[in-house]
Amino acid sequence: MRKNDNNITVLQTIPFASLGSQGSLNRSLMASAELKKAATENELVYQVKQVYYQLAFTQSRHDLLLQQDSIYEGFFKAASLRYKTGETNLLEKTTAETQSNEVKNQLRQNEATALVLRTQLKTLMNSDVLPDIAENAFSEIEISESPDSAALALNPSLAFMRQQVEVAKSQKKVESAKFALIF
Repeated sequence: MRKNDNNITVLQTIPFASLGSQGSLNRSLMASAELKKAATENELVYQVKQVYYQLAFTQSRHDLLLQQDSIYEGFFKAASLRYKTGETNLLEKTTAETQSNEVKNQLRQNEATALVLRTQLKTLMNSDVLPDIAENAFSEIEISESPDSAALALNPSLAFMRQQVEVAKSQKKVESAKFALIF
């Protein structure tokens, strides 16, 4: 007679040495994720400001190009009239026409750039409508020579990088604890 052995053995090891390190790593990863979120928000604010100021510059440039266009248009009309009366040659009339057309081309390019910037601003702001900015958006900004240490301490990107160092240290501890269990 044969006896069947139905005995099953299950063995599970609990690595107590790495549990504390794993908890520390998890806390570090959580803090890192929160700092990454703050850094991303900071970057988004920076991008919105940058596109806003580029759009304000483009609108100011548009105003200047409109003034320049009216000046060259007057120059072209005067040169055409002078050419008809025989006071000048064709070169002056052609130069005036070329300069007038060049400014008109710059105006069209500037309008296309403004549309692109408004679309970027719409995307960054997650808006359904194309935003427009106020006239005279520029104002003087005072710049100090010395860096603001409080602002540096509160910088989310810098805090995120510091937390990444802590995460790496925690990961090293976890791996060391796991390695110690093997041997």
